[in-house]
Amino acid sequence: MEADNFKKELEKEYLLIKKGKWWSFLGGAMAFLVVTGLISYKASLQAVEGTAAKNATDEILRLKGEAQKEQQYISERNLESERLIQTLNTRVEAITGLLNKLNSIQSLVEEGNPWKPYSNNVKDVLKDTQKYEYAIMRNGGFRQVSASTWNSGYRVMTEPYMTGDNKRFTLGGSVWIWNTNDARDDSGVYHMYYYATNEGVVATTSGNGLTKADAGGEGEIFRRPRK
Repeated sequence: MEADNFKKELEKEYLLIKKGKWWSFLGGAMAFLVVTGLISYKASLQAVEGTAAKNATDEILRLKGEAQKEQQYISERNLESERLIQTLNTRVEAITGLLNKLNSIQSLVEEGNPWKPYSNNVKDVLKDTQKYEYAIMRNGGFRQVSASTWNSGYRVMTEPYMTGDNKRFTLGGSVWIWNTNDARDDSGVYHMYYYATNEGVVATTSGNGLTKADAGGEGEIFRRPRK
């Protein structure tokens, strides 16, 4: 009967906050706290019924302690879950970056590392030469070019191709020079041809002479990444 009386007093004198939130029973020297989903109101009443009224407070406090431990456990698991999510997100970003690189490599493999239009300025052949190789449309064909420096200035030449007219055909190609010690390029980019002769490969005075190659007109420049 004492337990029943205690239960009636709880139901009569203390406020029950709606389900889904904390349930608080406040009164006198006793505090009664229940976490929804961990310790139900019904379970708490069963604890009261199973012990003498004078021990009910101790039993309820024990249940409260267990609820707080469960709450702490859940909070720690939540923090751990957040850390795991951050770790997974970092790994997903890394994997995404790797996939992008692989797709880029696959694209190059599938396309065969094609030449792409880049510029009309022959001086651009000097840009990023460690990363790219260059070519030019010249004398009716696609010619790969190479660049070099010496004591001063710059030199760009095509790969060899057949040149010449009027029974004078020889292997050679185009050369552009600028900023060298040669007076011919003092006023800009100078174009000439090189030929294979009995004396070896020599550059001649023939060619387009001073050009506006740095403003276009000497052929379209192409480039592609070095393999």
